Order: sequence, then structure tokens, then C-alpha cells
Amino acid sequence: LARQERLVTAIDADSAKAQLLNDWWKTAVREELRDVVMVAHRRMDVSDLNHAAHRLMRAEGRLGETSLSAGDREFREGDRVVCRRNDPLRGALNGARATIESIDPWLGNPTLLLDTGGRRTLDARYVEQHLDYGYALTGHASQGASVERRDDASSLEAAIVENMAREDLNPVEEARAVAALVEELGLTREEVGRR
Repeated sequence: LARQERLVTAIDADSAKAQLLNDWWKTAVREELRDVVMVAHRRMDVSDLNHAAHRLMRAEGRLGETSLSAGDREFREGDRVVCRRNDPLRGALNGARATIESIDPWLGNPTLLLDTGGRRTLDARYVEQHLDYGYALTGHASQGASVERRDDASSLEAAIVENMAREDLNPVEEARAVAALVEELGLTREEVGRR
């Protein structure tokens, strides 16, 4: 494997991460960024790689000027991100990968262009708690990446309908869920009522 350049060895973890980042960047400048991802075993290594990739993207002028701070992360237009929790009311699915298309300069809400198609605007609370860089993933998190173009609509519909069945759902949440089914899936209000 090493002779075929399919296995790369390094003297330590930092050298291995530096080589992985370098290889990722060489590919990222030639191909669609959404088709290129680094995979690491440990979450700590994934975090290091994600932050390094973000810094590299910024230094190379591939990210926008408008930024959104969320904990130790600074998101910008053009950043690759991944959703870390299902939130049917926001139309966010755990593991969904996307690119930040824009950031509202007043509210700080990012609009994501999903790899599976479509757009989602997320609020600051979701971003702070459940959005992360998506340049690198753990092996576990990347397991669905090659089949990510599945029928996202059926997953979204199931998540929203399940959420609407909650007993503690208030009228505002119910209205948002109905609106999501109408807007995202093109259903009529009558069809939503039957489901």
C-alpha cells in the first residue's frame, strides 16, 4: 500500500495531520470542495484538522468577510459545515453536510447550501450548540458520506411528522412544522393534515 501511495506514514501525529491537510488542500483546489473530506480516528484530531482547514481557506481567500462566532469556531461564507443534531423544525438532520452560502449581517443566521440539495437557514442557538466545521470527520461520522444523496425529503418528512406527534408541542412549533412540510416538500396543507 505504501508503494502505491495509498498508505502514508509519519513520525508522529502532528506530522501525519500536516500531511493529511496538505493532501486535502491539493485535492480541494482541483475538485468540488464538498467532494473532499479528511477522515481521522479521534475527535481531537478532527477538531485540529477542521480548525487548520478553516484557517487555510481563510488565508487563501476562499471564505467571505462576514463571520459568525460560535464558541471556538468562526464560521464564514464558504465554510464547510456539518449538522450534529436532528432538528425537524429547522429542517436540520444530524450528519447533513453543507456549505455556508450566506450569513445574515444583522441576525447572524447562516443559510446553508446542503450537499443533498436545498437550503436551510439556522438560528444562532442551533449554530452555537450543533453546527461544526465539516472539512474533517471521524470515521464513524463519515460512514454515510458516500450515500448522502439519499432521499432526504423522506427523512425530513419523517422527522417533522414524528416531532409533530409530541404532546408538549406548542402552536408556534406546530405552525413551523407545517410550514416546513409545505415549503421544503411541496405538500399542500391538506396533505399535511392527512399525514
